[in-house]
Amino acid sequence: MTRLVLLLLLILPSAHLQAQNTDSTQSNVVFILKNGQTITGRILSLKKQNYLIKTQTTDTLMISMDQVRSVSVVGLSGSGYFEPLFPFKYFLFNSAIPLQRKTWYYTNQYVFFNSINYGISKNWSTGIAFLSFNPPTFISPKIRYTFNPESRLKIGLGVQYFMIRVYETGAGNVFYHYGLAQALATYGNSQNNFTLGAGKFISPDGVYKGYVVLIAVTKKISQHISFISENNFVVGSLNFSENGFGLLSGGIRIHAKKHAFEMGAFTPAVIPGGNIDRTIALPFAGYNLKLGK
Repeated sequence: MTRLVLLLLLILPSAHLQAQNTDSTQSNVVFILKNGQTITGRILSLKKQNYLIKTQTTDTLMISMDQVRSVSVVGLSGSGYFEPLFPFKYFLFNSAIPLQRKTWYYTNQYVFFNSINYGISKNWSTGIAFLSFNPPTFISPKIRYTFNPESRLKIGLGVQYFMIRVYETGAGNVFYHYGLAQALATYGNSQNNFTLGAGKFISPDGVYKGYVVLIAVTKKISQHISFISENNFVVGSLNFSENGFGLLSGGIRIHAKKHAFEMGAFTPAVIPGGNIDRTIALPFAGYNLKLGK
């Protein structure tokens, strides 16, 4: 039965394409493999019981028919379906899902903050964040490596540098330098995923004794909308037994063909001995754009 469905999925998009006389309508297919992995992409061809798939995270991927447990169509790009283009990020921080290879992405938050990211390969990605109106005041380059980009459980290691310039009375411009080394574990796919991260701040004075913890989730709730919750904590210990503070968030991402809009709210939180005391919520807005084709 699975082989018949796969064959029909390969044939029907071509027939539909000819009927519409356009190359913009292609089936988005979800493969559930026998090892539990989920792969979403477009079927390009069939070669000796192997399917050539185009996915968001890799140029092409070969799947043997014997590896497939089930397959289904999740939508048509010509009928308003858009595959999420920005699964590598939540609101402010990243997941372990890699960027599409040789592709540029632009992000803006609160008008003032910008970032440009680039997928170097299926494992490596890089980027830089800066202010819109006075870039030398805040610059933050980063680089990340994902060990197993095609697995359902992805592990990533990233390093990010922060340079902040502050004007202080009597001292003039003062520069602060920080680094963040972070390990990320993301389970899921581009549509639905969960990330747990832990990192360390590094300054000229040494390594911060506490930890930076990320807990984030993305859930696709309709063809065009995903729910996102990103929660960052700076704590003295990983079991949250010491004082610290956090930044909790919840909101949505609205997907379009080459870009996405984000809106939500961030809530600062104090963690006295593991108890979170919520404070006022701050509105959040962002814009993401995939550059090029």
